[in-house]
Order: sequence, then C-alpha cells, then structure tokens
Amino acid sequence: MKKNIGKVIRIITVPPILFLLLICFIFLTRKEVFQSPLDLVAAIICLVVLPTLAYPLQHWIPYFRDKGREGQRNLAIYITFLGYFLGAIYGILTNATLMLQMIFDTYLISVILLLILNKVFNIKGSGHSCSITGCCVFLYFYTGMSIYFIFMLGMLLLVYWASLSTKRHSFIQLLLGSGLCVIGFYITNLLLDVI
Repeated sequence: MKKNIGKVIRIITVPPILFLLLICFIFLTRKEVFQSPLDLVAAIICLVVLPTLAYPLQHWIPYFRDKGREGQRNLAIYITFLGYFLGAIYGILTNATLMLQMIFDTYLISVILLLILNKVFNIKGSGHSCSITGCCVFLYFYTGMSIYFIFMLGMLLLVYWASLSTKRHSFIQLLLGSGLCVIGFYITNLLLDVI
C-alpha cells in the first residue's frame, strides 16, 4: 500500500508539473519577472513542455525505446538539458529580466552538474529532487515564507518520502540532487551578480 502511494506521489509530482506550478505562482505574485506574454510562454515551453516530451518520444527513438525505465530516465535528462539550454539562450537573446534569466540559468547549470555526476563520475543523483528543490529555492527567493513556498516544500518532502518508499532513490541520491540545484543557484547568482 505504502509503495503504491509512493508511486502515485512520484507521478503527480513529476518536475514539469511542479515547474508549471512554479511559473504560475511567480506570475501571480511577481508579474515583473515576465516582460511580456512571450516570456511566460517561453518559460512554459522550455521548462514544462520540452521536458515532458521525453515520455512519449521514448517509443519513437530506437536507442532509448528498448531500455525501459533507464532509457526513459536518460532521454528525459537529455531533453531536459535541451529545454533549459534553449531557455537560457532565449533569455540572453531577448534580454529577459534578470529574475527570469536566473531561473533558466540555474536549471541549466543544475542539469549540467547532474549530467557530470551521473555520466562522468557514475554517481546517481536524483533529478526529481534537484528540480523540486529549485522550485522551493525560487519560491522562497521571490515570495519569501509564503503559502506558495510552504506548499512546494511540502511537495519536496513528499517526493523524498515517495522516492525512499518505492526504493527509486537512496537518501544520499536525493540529497545530492537537492544539493546540485542549490549549487546551481549560487553559481548563477555569482555569474549574474545578483546577490
């Protein structure tokens, strides 16, 4: 029973869904993050739509099709990287607000760090906890100790519990994922000279 609940929680808290919530929460509380409707659309396409494509695309790409969950996971991280990269490029080319550029760059740096950890050092960090930690960080950064931040923090704790109960990740892998996002956030702040 506990394992089934954990599986459901992991499904309904996939990063694209929580990114959509993050973007909506920021739009509701800090409209100045987006200079135009195009900024909002670009954020949704790059952070939500493109990463979601990994799931249906797996069946159409021979290299990943027969590799089950591991193939889906690898394809997801590559397509996620593409989405975040395009977001960062969009922000630079359109002179997006510093606040929106921070979101794009933090997630891009985080996924690069995750790829290095996974592919170069063969250490598995949780992309799920990495993504949701970013949502928490940005909601706290932009809205303070708000109901939005508390809600997302609750989601992060649920993801930790669900991942452990389904044995999808160890506690160390979850912490690594969260830590990489925090590192990505601080690197971005240094590069953009925000704080």
